[in-house]
Order: sequence, then structure tokens, then C-alpha cells
Amino acid sequence: MAVVSTQSDDGTILNISVIGKFDITSHVSFIQAYRDKLSYYGDKLRLLSRVVVDISKVEYMDSTALGMLLILQEKATVANMADVVLSNCPPCIKETLKNIGADRIVKVDWS
Repeated sequence: MAVVSTQSDDGTILNISVIGKFDITSHVSFIQAYRDKLSYYGDKLRLLSRVVVDISKVEYMDSTALGMLLILQEKATVANMADVVLSNCPPCIKETLKNIGADRIVKVDWS
């Protein structure tokens, strides 16, 4: 399991890529990927406009991952941020996400 985050040059978009299993073992790394970036970019206060969580390389995802996404969405809302988007869903996970209504928790790019 690995979580990698990058931020756009202007600091408005945060990309978080989750690799391997997205479960409780990802918890600390996932939070560290966004914790300090919701309100600050460098030394200037600047709100993000979007967080994109890329799960294209996720092999397994459980309910704790959905909980982590819900927490991220709540924190983003409190920080007055526009979007949290789950993107690049692999086929093995896409069907499960559709069945449980993941799009009620965060925006999901189904393409």
C-alpha cells in the first residue's frame, strides 16, 4: 500500500493516488496526504478548489476507505473547498462503488 500526493503549481488542486490496498492500513498515509493542504499552501493561506483521489492502482477497497473519503469530504466542506472527486475506478471496484452509492459520499468520475 502506498499513498502519493502532488499539488498543482498554483496550489488549487491536490491529487492523491492510492496504490494497492485501500483499507485501514492506508489510514495514516491517506490523512497525511491532505492534512496540511486543505487550508495552506506554503506560507500563504489558499483554499484548494479540488481534491482528486485516483484509485486506478487500487486492488482492494473496504468500508474503512469509504469512511476515510467521508472524513476527507467533511474536512473539505469545513475548509470551504469545492470538490472531492474519486477518479479512475478500476472495473473490479467500480461495480461495488455503484452498488453502495459511493457517489452520495463524494463525487465519482465513472469514466
